Amino acid sequence: MSGCSRHPGRAPSLDPEEELEVKRTFQPNVRKRAKNHGFRHRMSTRAGRAILRNRRLKGRAKLSA
Repeated sequence: MSGCSRHPGRAPSLDPEEELEVKRTFQPNVRKRAKNHGFRHRMSTRAGRAILRNRRLKGRAKLSA
């Protein structure tokens, strides 16, 4: 086992075959997306209504998720 690593600042792995992959951060979930970014959620707050108003004024075809 050599002291050098392909990743400086990271301790060398004990098992040379062990290479951990970085997990992707975006894990799509339609229901969660609608709950946080959907039309009904936008309409429920003053700021959300302002977002919808601005998107209408800009001419967006899609107002919310």
